[in-house]
Amino acid sequence: NIQRCLLYVSAFLYALVVNADTHNLTFDLSDFQIEQKDGIVSITPMKPGYSFGLDTSTPALPLYTQRITIDGKSQKETFTYSVNQKELIASNVYVSPNEECYATNMPVPISDKMVLPDYGQQVYPETTAEFIYGTTMRDGKEESFLTVSPFEYDAANGDLYFISSISLSIEKIPIMRSPQSRASANNEV
Repeated sequence: NIQRCLLYVSAFLYALVVNADTHNLTFDLSDFQIEQKDGIVSITPMKPGYSFGLDTSTPALPLYTQRITIDGKSQKETFTYSVNQKELIASNVYVSPNEECYATNMPVPISDKMVLPDYGQQVYPETTAEFIYGTTMRDGKEESFLTVSPFEYDAANGDLYFISSISLSIEKIPIMRSPQSRASANNEV
């Protein structure tokens, strides 16, 4: 009985380890307009699907939102990523900060002096890919939303990198349903 129990446990753990979805994303530098004036770089996406952060004390690096659907038999356990290709595209530069958002029903305040934030010695973004949120659909599938930055800025050295390839991996665990929930699911019309 002990051997049988160990066999079941090892088979279950093996299923947990190998049950992962991997998604490879590629980005093309020609999809962005990069302007440099007086050592200050601004990046503008030329294709839809990109957004910017709201924190005006951080560099304005485009973020891409990736949606991943997981079948109704599993749920997300962990999320990992690995950068496959990264290249230095500019040195000794300062990346312009995220712009401040204003309400559309009020006038925008006018200021004649712009103060650039001190980014310190950090690398931005803190994580190249990040899980935002997930939701379960009516059919039992799980939708996960992640943001991915194809750029990395090392503020300490003033180096701007472009990430052309990244792999996202979502490790899944099987959903254990009770016999009662399966029976009620089969009786639905």
